[in-house]
Amino acid sequence: MFVAPGGIGLLVAGPGGGKSTLLRVQVARTAALLADRANRRAGQSFPVLVQAVKLAVRGPFAHVLAAAAADALAGQLAPGTLDADFFRRRPHPKADWLVLVDGLDEIPETARAALLRTLAAAAQEGLYRFLVTTRPLPPKELDTATAPTDRFELLPFTTEDLRGYARTRFTALEDPQQHVERFMTLLDQAGLAELARTPLMAALLCHLHVRDPDKPLPEGRTAVYREFVERIYDRNTHKDVRETHQRAIEALARPFQHVPDRDAVVRAASAVRDELPDIVGHLAFRLLHGTEAGITGILAGHPRGRPPSQLAASDWHRFLREMLLTTGLLTVEGRRLAFPHRTFMEYHAARHATLDRWDRAFEVRHLLDSRWTRPPTWPFTRATWSMSVMKVNLRVLLGFYGMPYLTRADMSYVGFVLDLVERHGTDLTRRYLRIAVRGGAEGGTFVLLQVALGTRVPAEAAEAARATLAAIALSGRTVAGEQRVLAAETLCRMGDERGIEALRAMAADPGRLDTLDQWHTPLRLQMCDFVFAPITPYELAVMRKSSRSDTKAKLESLTRDPNLDETVRRQAARTRAAFGTLIGENASGRADRAGSRTRGGPWWRRGRRKP
Repeated sequence: MFVAPGGIGLLVAGPGGGKSTLLRVQVARTAALLADRANRRAGQSFPVLVQAVKLAVRGPFAHVLAAAAADALAGQLAPGTLDADFFRRRPHPKADWLVLVDGLDEIPETARAALLRTLAAAAQEGLYRFLVTTRPLPPKELDTATAPTDRFELLPFTTEDLRGYARTRFTALEDPQQHVERFMTLLDQAGLAELARTPLMAALLCHLHVRDPDKPLPEGRTAVYREFVERIYDRNTHKDVRETHQRAIEALARPFQHVPDRDAVVRAASAVRDELPDIVGHLAFRLLHGTEAGITGILAGHPRGRPPSQLAASDWHRFLREMLLTTGLLTVEGRRLAFPHRTFMEYHAARHATLDRWDRAFEVRHLLDSRWTRPPTWPFTRATWSMSVMKVNLRVLLGFYGMPYLTRADMSYVGFVLDLVERHGTDLTRRYLRIAVRGGAEGGTFVLLQVALGTRVPAEAAEAARATLAAIALSGRTVAGEQRVLAAETLCRMGDERGIEALRAMAADPGRLDTLDQWHTPLRLQMCDFVFAPITPYELAVMRKSSRSDTKAKLESLTRDPNLDETVRRQAARTRAAFGTLIGENASGRADRAGSRTRGGPWWRRGRRKP
């Protein structure tokens, strides 16, 4: 992967999949080799690790790269050491720069597209190669002319990988092999065996086992993060966090000899100490939801983030930074505060979003209850559940469907929120079951995505979601073609054989895909909701064309998705060809151009809705 020819490579893995760690390890190993000139080979690449958010700015690429690299190495290099000229020439004769861009998914969609165009243009210069890491993105973003040409998937641990990893983590324990076997047994008992295949989760679980080998492991992903955070902050006695905070407060107040001023500073600083978890949550929530303010601005927005009148703002912000760092919940990237991993930021943001019962009630409505809807002017159809309520409905403009759409990248944060809501006493079982049974293809997909992430979804809801998706994918009832393909896709991603079986059935009988999608109701009828009016032949033809376009785009996205098994992609291509033959087109000749014709929308409802 690191030596693959070509301009841009893409590395895809889910939350906690080990993308960032892999890049850091590669940089460290390569740097150790390059430090010895005898090990340098002709044509060897010199790695530069930067964050995608630091490259997503305007300016000549060499200038932007130099600023991003200088920020990443601010703790090791003096200001001005790296400049644009440094990156305008080759690092070594016949060598190039291997720019490792971490976190493409952490910047907005428009910024991602602009950054990929920038990287594609820079790759043409011949000085740079790129490897970009990301969580799974909508396929439409990867079908453009500037999309990475080489795509790799970072696979989760196998059972033997996990055993080997645990063995290296348990070397300090007596009889490491016995602890490995007990650890694997505890994983099965807690229902975490599948979740532990994710490297970050494996690291957290191993850490918890080393600290207390006799204690059972927490059940569910959120419980693991909660236990880990409590051990790092609340119960990390050997780090003397409380004493460190007290010394910082005393140092802040020491210059004030006037007793009232000194007492005011101590009170403000002590309030910060007492509310540090809330400040961390506030910071995580604002960062996750894309606020334009920097870290200092976000902290200033918290009630405890504003300095007392006796202190200068710079001294207060320096104190806040020290207090936050000593918690162990944040780290430093370059010169700025950051979370050790995006998933930790999602967990802290979810805690912040579920602090009181009013917040929790809003989240339940926002994430679950508000997403039941039915197509416009079709009053006798059953309501279904949708991850996107931003449908092709003019009532969106009036604010009736004001909740934003959910993408696959949001699922990790959503899972934390739902688990924390349940932990505070709200039983979501009936909601999960209703979404799984009556929510259609998107409802079943949502439930199974949460199961895959390790959210505490009831077993009966997970089984109901599988049954619903199988019924949609395999039954002979009238279902929009795109929804039928989505159901089959989700089953394939979950390792259910009924998914590939459904794709084969669609290829054998493509007519079941050629169904009108009610969401393509003519706009003139959407303006008069629930009013019966005849649909003209022209409007009927437009509905059929749009429905077919959605189905084609969905099938084509499956054929090009590197995260799907090769067998699934091949069968999706056969189904696409059969559907193309049915509707009278040369599917093979148009498949390569499908990406440029697809309309905007989330990955599960391609071409239908514009966010």
